[in-house]
Amino acid sequence: MPTNTLTDHVCKSAKPSEKDRKMFDGHGLYLFVSAKGAKVWRMAYRVDGKPKTKSLGDYPLLSLAEARAKCAELVICTPSKGRARRSDTSLIHSRYKIPATPGKVSRTSGIMGHEQS
Repeated sequence: MPTNTLTDHVCKSAKPSEKDRKMFDGHGLYLFVSAKGAKVWRMAYRVDGKPKTKSLGDYPLLSLAEARAKCAELVICTPSKGRARRSDTSLIHSRYKIPATPGKVSRTSGIMGHEQS
């Protein structure tokens, strides 16, 4: 995914069009330009597979560098499920029904979430 594709000049010169549009910068950050001319920094992300959007602030008041910093801060503060599962073995065990003690796999629990027949 390309990152830091926007420049301050491009943001300043963005004009409203007939439809709302999104000018992407990377890592889910984009400048939303409404048909009425409002420019708002937004961040796209997912929670449980569902797309969500967070508004970070208006463009002239929040610069491109500040929006990138705020986006990076939100990404660091909100770990994804994948990162949590890889770092926490108890979550891995509960997710795939693997017993915590090695060598004790019962017929009902299975390995990696697959049932044994």
